[in-house]
Amino acid sequence: MTTGIRELVSELEAAMLAGDAKAVVALYAPDAVQYNLAPPLRHTAEEVHDAAALQAWFDGFGGSVGDE
Repeated sequence: MTTGIRELVSELEAAMLAGDAKAVVALYAPDAVQYNLAPPLRHTAEEVHDAAALQAWFDGFGGSVGDE
């Protein structure tokens, strides 16, 4: 089970580093709900799976985001 979680996190990281919004949302569960610090705080599954909105967010950071 731990291996599966690590693989999923690695796929998510790679997709975010590549700025691939479609690949990111493909990893989310169909009924995913997301909570953020910026209003609105709660995002429904329809909003979470909006690859175009996520791509626009990536584009605001030059096309991708990283982590440290």
